[in-house]
Amino acid sequence: MEFELAPGISVLTGTFSAMIAPEELVLPALTNPENGRYLLLYLAGNTSGIIPALTKRPGNMDIRIVVSPGQLAAEVRGARHSILFVEHDPPLYDSAEDAVSVAHALKRASENAVVVLYAPRADPWFDLVLSSADQVYFFREPPVPPRNAPRRVHPSRKLPGAGNGQSTLGSFFSGVT
Repeated sequence: MEFELAPGISVLTGTFSAMIAPEELVLPALTNPENGRYLLLYLAGNTSGIIPALTKRPGNMDIRIVVSPGQLAAEVRGARHSILFVEHDPPLYDSAEDAVSVAHALKRASENAVVVLYAPRADPWFDLVLSSADQVYFFREPPVPPRNAPRRVHPSRKLPGAGNGQSTLGSFFSGVT
């Protein structure tokens, strides 16, 4: 089974992947009707940026909110879904041990499912958890020029042989001995 994270990027069963990306890139992966064929468990903390924007979802998606790393690890261990999509929530963690226990649960779950850990940006807790990941994907937001910035106009190129072009090396080195 494979889960398409982004166009041209699929994750296979048996893989624990970590992903840093803008929310706009994650939403199409979660709402893709093709993924509705599989049981998908979406786990998030109290500060989810995705759940409010998730206006439609595939038919087989379960959403659960967790309030502690222990609850997150327990949900991951007890999941019987084909895809586990975990939205990283930094306020859940109080210690490195919390992050390590979640990382172990995610890695073990990836033996039988596709596991994706998602965050819009990295932080020290995310870095600890992703150290167990098989694959890590970093996506940047496309650059958007400011609206009030003047457009750069490039001068048109001169046609070959139009004169005032490059000098030959001989004229450049003339007089140098």
